[in-house]
Amino acid sequence: SLQRAQKLVIKAYRSDRQEELPSGHQQLRQELERSGILAGSPSLSEQALGQLLFSLVRLANDAGIDAETALRKTTRQVIEQFDKD
Repeated sequence: SLQRAQKLVIKAYRSDRQEELPSGHQQLRQELERSGILAGSPSLSEQALGQLLFSLVRLANDAGIDAETALRKTTRQVIEQFDKD
């Protein structure tokens, strides 16, 4: 699911349709800067991203949510929205 979502994001940016993607990434970036994960850098290291993804999986688990299923469903919804247009 992660690979499929990544390909979808790349496709959206290449076709100048990134505004149709689920929002929230700017707020997340601000929070990561505030917490020091980005530490004023415009880029995110692979290690920091891996830790963040792992933390999200753990958060989902604590909430009783299967992270893989959640991402798969959201990716499917975005694809369906793209196909409508």
